[in-house]
Amino acid sequence: MGTADATTKPQRLVEKYGRSSEQASLFNHASMACNNHTFFSCLSPRKTEPSPTFVSEIKDSFSSYETLRIEMIETADAMFGPGFVWIVKDEKLGDMKLLCTYLAGSPHKLAHFRSQQNDMATYNTNALSASRMMSGREPRNSAGSFGSYSRNAAGSDHALGGYNSFPILCVNTWEHAYLRDYGIGGKRTYLERWWDRVDWAVVEGNARLYGPEMKKYPANAKLDARLGNSFRKHQSLTT
Repeated sequence: MGTADATTKPQRLVEKYGRSSEQASLFNHASMACNNHTFFSCLSPRKTEPSPTFVSEIKDSFSSYETLRIEMIETADAMFGPGFVWIVKDEKLGDMKLLCTYLAGSPHKLAHFRSQQNDMATYNTNALSASRMMSGREPRNSAGSFGSYSRNAAGSDHALGGYNSFPILCVNTWEHAYLRDYGIGGKRTYLERWWDRVDWAVVEGNARLYGPEMKKYPANAKLDARLGNSFRKHQSLTT
């Protein structure tokens, strides 16, 4: 409150401060707000099923719906430490992949600049000037004027190597998400029960916002009407 960011939405804060080590706390809180909002907005009080059309798209990326279920649960169960496991969709190709982020890491492409390879508190004797120096560096490609990295360098809006994708579903693997209800050894039970309460209508609505097929759904009017408040609330946080 009382700053220029007082009315800035969480996702915009994530994108704005993704490469600012001096704003790590603000980034972390904004990123966790976005991550958990996606997690909660994709939950349903009852079991739902993906539409036949969306099942077909899942098969194109993961070979089968069951394969996706197994991979998602196994990946999240094997994740050592807190974070999130995501289904992300490629903006241009439209295929879906699994992505893990740790702690308050963000899946959004404009946050990919946040790759602090040094502990800024020990980088040199003046941590503040060091953080400013590191955060002010522009990614550079020394390989020349060819390859995908050089294309990124020419006016790209995300970091070199940043994956051009958008999140459509996630599960929270932080211990406090399951420990109280399921106990120390109950993580897998939590994940299996989470999967049974995924709201596939919301997930499909998220997927329709990105990829080549988004042109088939102008303004997502039909999906918005079908999904109701849940879809609209999700959009209000991120757009």
